[in-house]
Amino acid sequence: MDILFDKDYQKELYVTGKTRDRKHRYQPQIINKYVRVIYIIEFTRHIVFDEDKLIELREIKRR
Repeated sequence: MDILFDKDYQKELYVTGKTRDRKHRYQPQIINKYVRVIYIIEFTRHIVFDEDKLIELREIKRR
């Protein structure tokens, strides 16, 4: 699955953990939480439900 970002700095934060520009600087705790939330969103897209029961958990590939 591909993750699409609206802004270039968002992709830089996710991939490298920092940005090149001075405008978008964040504390390390904020960056870690950002990456964790994207990972959770990616993970939950691979869960398939049927009649309110968890049926299958597809394997995800972490980059």
